[in-house]
Amino acid sequence: MSTNSSIEVSASPYHDYTRDFKDKGVRYGWSYVDFDKMMRYFNISRLPDYENAAEPYIAYILMSRPSLNLTSDNLAALRNNAMSAAFANDQYGAAMLRSLGATASNAWLPVFTTKAMSYSVSDFELKTVEKGNTYFGHMIKYGKHSEEHKIANTISIDFRNDRYLSIMKLVYLWMVYIYQVSKNGSIKPSTESEQNGILDYAGSIYYLITRRDGSELVYWEKLVGVFPIRCPFSIFSSSDALILEDKVGIDFQYCIKADPMDPSILMDINYLSGDSYDTITKKMSYGYRGREGSQKSVLTRERFIDGRETPFVRGDVFASNPYITVRRDTAGRLRYYLQWEA
Repeated sequence: MSTNSSIEVSASPYHDYTRDFKDKGVRYGWSYVDFDKMMRYFNISRLPDYENAAEPYIAYILMSRPSLNLTSDNLAALRNNAMSAAFANDQYGAAMLRSLGATASNAWLPVFTTKAMSYSVSDFELKTVEKGNTYFGHMIKYGKHSEEHKIANTISIDFRNDRYLSIMKLVYLWMVYIYQVSKNGSIKPSTESEQNGILDYAGSIYYLITRRDGSELVYWEKLVGVFPIRCPFSIFSSSDALILEDKVGIDFQYCIKADPMDPSILMDINYLSGDSYDTITKKMSYGYRGREGSQKSVLTRERFIDGRETPFVRGDVFASNPYITVRRDTAGRLRYYLQWEA
């Protein structure tokens, strides 16, 4: 006796539950809290918010050069002085010394940005004032402004060492100039610096933090009146072994720390990169890609054919100047971007 029966066989041995969840709008496994709900409501499930998890950031240290008065007489004094003669007359040291001068073509010291490895950001703090102290020790504490996060201090920055001793030579020549100009009359600042009370040996440090695209800024600060106060010749110490120091730490003195996230700091960067007031106004108003003329930003997506996310590309990418643009997104929020110019 035979029985005819039909059996339905699914094309796939597994049911696609993921599609069912997606079609029905089911949320499972993680939090979907957006910014508005996060600020207005208690999320009592407290699931890990993977969608809005903290992201990696990239740091850039930009240092503007000092304006050393490297006249022919001052250069001769540095080249003939026992302290600086070895470096000032060296092929590489001479070029480093010229980059510190008031007439140098670049207002920046790119080698510091390329070699920098660390930077310490100090916290913003308020003071408190105690009032109404009772017999039992009860009191009221009021918040009070504090300027301590902006006063003069020192900062130590680690740099990658190289075969040219570029950071060490640059810093040492810079320090010898300060040593001589403060000790005797063998090196003199310019008349303009003397009359206006300008420290020609001081530069500035701009510290920028971007998202992982290397462009959109999330934090920035500026140190004013920066100059080195320690050159680590101690890296040449030996202990019956080959000497290999791939890192040098430099101590800098600074006079003022600007308020963090001050937009005027970003305008300073554009000014130092050679922009005029008109160009800076354009960039800081709505932003644009590249300068007028033939020069363009060196980090634009259409420039790369391998699809990599800028600036992480194959090989080196060189730029001559940083600059900042400002744009408004579709929601009307201001966004600041670090760009680089060829």
